[in-house]
Amino acid sequence: YKLVLLFLLGLSFTNIGFSGNYNTCQNPLPSGTNTLSGNVSAAGHCFWFNSNTELDCKGYSINGPGNSFALLANINKNNVTIKNCIITSFQLGSYIDRSTNFIFDNITSYGSEYGLWLRDSSNITINNSETSFNNFGLFAGANSYTSSNIGVYNHIANSNGFGVSSRTGVIYFKVDSGIVNNVSINANPTGLYIDYSNNIEVNNLKLSGNLIGTVVSASNDVDLFNVNVSNSVLSSGIVLQLGTNNTNISNVNSFNNNYGIAVSDSSNNTFNNLNISNNLNIGFYTVGASNYNEIYNSNIYDNKNYDFGMDSLSIINQCDNILSNITGTNNLPIKYFNSSVSLSDEILAELFLCDADNSNINNISINSGSNFQNNAIMSFFVDNSNFTDIKINNTRWGLYFRNSSYNIIDNYNSFNNYIGSLSIYTTFTNFSNINVYNSSTNALLINFGENNRVINFSSTLAVAGTSFEVRDSDNNYFENIMVNDTKLYSGFYLMRSSSNIVKNLNSSFNFFNGVVINNNSNNNVFLGNNNLFNNTIFGLSFADSVGGNYSGFNSFNTGAVSYTHLRAHETDSY
Repeated sequence: YKLVLLFLLGLSFTNIGFSGNYNTCQNPLPSGTNTLSGNVSAAGHCFWFNSNTELDCKGYSINGPGNSFALLANINKNNVTIKNCIITSFQLGSYIDRSTNFIFDNITSYGSEYGLWLRDSSNITINNSETSFNNFGLFAGANSYTSSNIGVYNHIANSNGFGVSSRTGVIYFKVDSGIVNNVSINANPTGLYIDYSNNIEVNNLKLSGNLIGTVVSASNDVDLFNVNVSNSVLSSGIVLQLGTNNTNISNVNSFNNNYGIAVSDSSNNTFNNLNISNNLNIGFYTVGASNYNEIYNSNIYDNKNYDFGMDSLSIINQCDNILSNITGTNNLPIKYFNSSVSLSDEILAELFLCDADNSNINNISINSGSNFQNNAIMSFFVDNSNFTDIKINNTRWGLYFRNSSYNIIDNYNSFNNYIGSLSIYTTFTNFSNINVYNSSTNALLINFGENNRVINFSSTLAVAGTSFEVRDSDNNYFENIMVNDTKLYSGFYLMRSSSNIVKNLNSSFNFFNGVVINNNSNNNVFLGNNNLFNNTIFGLSFADSVGGNYSGFNSFNTGAVSYTHLRAHETDSY
C-alpha cells in the first residue's frame, strides 16, 4: 500500500485539455484543466467535479455561505486534481464521496464544519495543505464507510473543533491503508484519531496543546514513528484503546501531558526508543486487558505519580508485558517482572512485580530523588514472596500490594513517601519491623485486607493523613504499633473494619485523636498495654460501632480535652 501512496504523491493526470477560466461557481465543472481568475463568492454549492478534471485556483479563495459545499465529487468520479485553493466558511469545504484517484495540493481550508471529508473513497493524496479553524479538520471515513489508500503529507491543522465532541478534531481516519507524514497538529480537542483502521503509517508527527494528542482505537497494524507530543492536558499524548493490536511505536517524545502513553484493552504492541517525561500523572500506563506489549530502550522519567503504572482498580490480570532497558526518574533503572525472580542489592527508580509468585526481593532501594514523590515497589497478583531489607525514599506509594497473598515483608524503612505502605485486597501477609518517617499522608493504609499481621510498626510524622489506617478489613492482627506526631488527623483508625486484634498500641502526640473506631467497626479487641498520650482532641473516639473489648488502655490523656469520647450503647467494655 505504501508504494501505491508514493505513486499517488507524484501523480499527475495527463491528457486533460484546457476547459475554462472562472471567477464564479461552476456546477458542474467541465472535464479538463480549469483555473480561477479571481476570488469566488458562493451562494450555494460551488464546484461539482466530473472525472478527468483539474482545478487550479491560482491562490484565489472560494468563500461560502456556511451551509453548502465548496468542492463536491459525488459517486464514481476519478482522476481529479485540485490545487492552490483557499476555502472558507462552508458546511463542507471539500467532499469526496465514493470516488477514487484524487490529488489535493496546496489547499487551505478553514472556518467550515468539515475542512475535507473523504467518504468511502480511495487513492487520495493530500499534500502541502492546511485544515484549521474548522469543527473537523480532515475526516476520512465515517460510521460504516471506510476509505482506503489515503496519503497526507506536509499538513498543518490548528484549532479545529472546540466545543463539539471529544472525537471532533483535526484528522479523523477510518481507513484501510494510509500514510500520514510530516504533519503538525496544534490546539484541537483531539489531534489525530485513527479509528477501526488497518495498515496505517504515521511519520514525523508533531502535536501540541491538543486535549488529547493521538488516539488509535480498534485498529491493527498501525506504525507511529518520530512523534513529538506535548501539553495534552485532558488525557494522553498517545492512546491505544479498544483492541488496538500489532502497533509499532518508536522515537516518541511525550511530555507535559496528563499521561504520556496510555494502553487500554490493547495487546501485542511494540514500543521502542521512547522519551516520556514531566507528565502530570503517569508516564506509561496500561489499563484493562492489555497484555503482550513490549517496551524497549526507553527513558520514562520525572512523571508526577509514576513513570510506569498499571490500573490498580482492575481485577484483570494484565501482567504479560515486557519492559527491557528502561531508565526512570533519578537516572535509575525501572525493572518489571512477571515470573518468579530473585533480586538483591540494587538501587532502582521503580520495581514492578506482576504475577511474580515465589519471588525473593532483598536489599532493594527505591529513590526518586528530592524533587519527586513518584513510583514505588508495586506488587500485583504476587503470592508467596519475601521482601526483606527494603528502603524506599521519596516515592508515591512506598511499598504497594494489590491482589496479593501469603507474602512476608521484614525490615522495611520508608522515608518521605506520599504513603509509606499501601496494601489493598491483600490477605495472609505478614509485615514486621516496619519504620515509616515523614509520610505526606498515611504511614500504612490497609484496604480490603483480611488475615494480615503487622508486628513492630513505627510511624513518626505523618503530615496530612492518619498514620495507621485500616478500611474495610477484618480479622487482622496488629502488635507493637507506635504512631506518633500525626500532624493533621489521627494516629490509629479503624473504618468499617471488624474482628481485628490490636496489642500494645502507642498512639500519642497526634493532632486529632489517638484512636478512632467508626462506621460499623465491630467486635475489635485491644489487648496488652495500649497508651494514648497527649492527643489534641480525644484519646479514643467511637462512632457507630458495637461490641469488642477496649480494657487494655492505660491512659486517655489528651492535650485539649481530657476525656474519652464514648457512646455507651456502642461498646461492650472499655
